[in-house]
Amino acid sequence: ASIIQAVWSIPAFRERYGHDAGACASPWDLECQLRKLTDGLGSGRYAEGDAPRGIRPAMLKACLGRGHPEFASMRQQDAEEFLQHLVTVLRRESHPEGDPTRVFGYVLEHRLQCTACRRVRYTEEAVDVGVGLPVPVRGTDGHYEDVSLRESFDALVAPDTIQYTCPSCARSVTATKQTRFATLPDVLVVQAQRFQLVNWVPQKMPVRFQVPLTESLDMSAYLGHGQRDDEEAVAWLFDNPDDPGDDDTAEPTPTQRLGTRSPTTYQLMSFVTHRGPSVHSGHYVAHVRDDTGWVFYNDDKVVHAPMHGTSSSVSALSDMAYLYFFRRTP
Repeated sequence: ASIIQAVWSIPAFRERYGHDAGACASPWDLECQLRKLTDGLGSGRYAEGDAPRGIRPAMLKACLGRGHPEFASMRQQDAEEFLQHLVTVLRRESHPEGDPTRVFGYVLEHRLQCTACRRVRYTEEAVDVGVGLPVPVRGTDGHYEDVSLRESFDALVAPDTIQYTCPSCARSVTATKQTRFATLPDVLVVQAQRFQLVNWVPQKMPVRFQVPLTESLDMSAYLGHGQRDDEEAVAWLFDNPDDPGDDDTAEPTPTQRLGTRSPTTYQLMSFVTHRGPSVHSGHYVAHVRDDTGWVFYNDDKVVHAPMHGTSSSVSALSDMAYLYFFRRTP
């Protein structure tokens, strides 16, 4: 429910599915179920009266989980994994009215450089949704240092040293590898990876993750710039010695490529928080920003959330959230 609230606060999804659903020809008609959901969320009918009914989209859940061993079950699922699954299912359902999940898509730029011959190779990786950011755990016994969003982005794009067998040098060498953003999405989803393996079991660590609540997030420092004029590119044969050398892969056209390079500024629009003792149990809640402020969604409990002062306030839960949705701003 928390992921649905966060995703359906995005205009592209409301516009795409905001048509009269009518009667579904089949209960397994995903398009119709999504239109019913959009109508229910936008109409306000389910929030009326002293005891609002709320929306329980059981058939939509069945449609989305159909054929999937985990999401078809009643077991609690990871919110980030459900978001990935949701995007995959919606992207698979081609429709002439377009694909709203493209707002999440972007391209990463990977740069590899041999430290001996100094040759470089640039590759690109299309990403459908989300970026996982490392949240370092510093401290013990429940006393941990706060980590900022900026620090985690800096760690993501920092150069890394790896061992590499360079065909050009014909020996094992040290190489540097670095990842940056070739393009940016309209909606940037950040996963705060505050986990630690304890006896090979992932444990959720209570590290506070500081994100800008009112200030803008500027991503310009994390954009890649492609091959420079003073860099010598590595030929395709450099990484593929058995390849005949014919590389006729076309550059992606603007309509194929996900994301754009500007604007580079974002504002936090929603976040999803896991409340529970471990990664295997607990409950997800969502905070969504609208025209009047912040709204707190806890299943069928929906209330306006103050910035401070309560256990469900924005400041109380934002630095312990799991997923953050940032909207691009002009």
